[in-house]
Amino acid sequence: MPSAFEASLFSTEMILPKQVLQYYGLREGEDEKSVVMNQWGQEEGLKLYERMSKAEHGLIPIGFHKPWLYMDEKILSSEQFKEECPILKNNPYTAAQTKNNPEIKKLTDNYSNPKIQSEGCSLTVLIVEPALPFKNEDDSIWVSLDSVASNVLHKETTCFLIQISTCRVNNQEASLLANIESKAHTHFRDAIHRGNVRATFINYYKYGLPTCDMSYHHTPFMLASYWDDEFLPADSDLVLTVRKDAFLCRTLNPDKFRHWAWVSAPWHPSSRLPDHPLISTENGGVCAFMKETWARWTENQGDQLNDVCQNGSGAVGSGGLSLRSRAWLKKAIYTCPHRQNYIQLGEFAGKTTTCKLDSDPGEDLYFATVLNGIGAPMPSAFEA
Repeated sequence: MPSAFEASLFSTEMILPKQVLQYYGLREGEDEKSVVMNQWGQEEGLKLYERMSKAEHGLIPIGFHKPWLYMDEKILSSEQFKEECPILKNNPYTAAQTKNNPEIKKLTDNYSNPKIQSEGCSLTVLIVEPALPFKNEDDSIWVSLDSVASNVLHKETTCFLIQISTCRVNNQEASLLANIESKAHTHFRDAIHRGNVRATFINYYKYGLPTCDMSYHHTPFMLASYWDDEFLPADSDLVLTVRKDAFLCRTLNPDKFRHWAWVSAPWHPSSRLPDHPLISTENGGVCAFMKETWARWTENQGDQLNDVCQNGSGAVGSGGLSLRSRAWLKKAIYTCPHRQNYIQLGEFAGKTTTCKLDSDPGEDLYFATVLNGIGAPMPSAFEA
């Protein structure tokens, strides 16, 4: 069998020889130029190698198989491609294939899958990554997205909502979306082509964010309006939030978790949490923090968290990979809004509550505390 690089000199479907070298490398003792000359002829191969290796997209193979499914149309219509593959001068296999083939959907701000349009999403997967279009192809976010796309049950109706920050990206929208599509791995790209993925530009001014990097703080999540305004009627109540450092290993059936308000990894009850500097072993860990802060936020007027971290109940709250009910998140927010940041945005104008935050614990710790405090249906630590 040929090496991956040798095979890529014959034909490309998903990745060009340039990317093949990045992923697979060369066989021991081989060098790129010698392989090209051996495959394409000594004299002709040398001439092609010297010309193509200096060009933007590197070596162009002898043939292609449906590259429009996996490659950015701007690459296929580039001057280099037209020069090395004259049949592309009339562009018969790029835009015509994707625009005229109803089976192939493009990434937009809406779901184009007819089944989703008629039946809605069985699960909405949420990815907030401000600079996603500019992530390298080997960034872990693409692995995370592909792991979800390949492992969630009901693939035909699993929806993906990608949110990019308006302050991070100022290029033309179409090129940014094409960039995401071209870098996506196989299963996530298939979801795009089914029409199951939409991308939106979240307005960080609207949510009063101090910076445009929402990758870690996710403060919009603590606004009730976020869980309404950023979602479509087709989106499900159950949302799977995924960060770049999270992934799925086996099949996830969302129906098994639909009755919970929140499901995520339990924290260690007494150790410190790296993302939450207020919590340490010295002050009793996360369980003690949840009880103390809930008492402070409610000024000891509400039901206290006496049962948390007892009788199988645990500190269930890690937000990086979490299933959430939007309805329950909004109940938590309306019950216990942030005293400063969120009342100032007018969301609670004229309303009074018996619970107000006097600190910024992070959205996952906030929901873990408040959902337990209001009696939301939470899994045991073992179930989570």
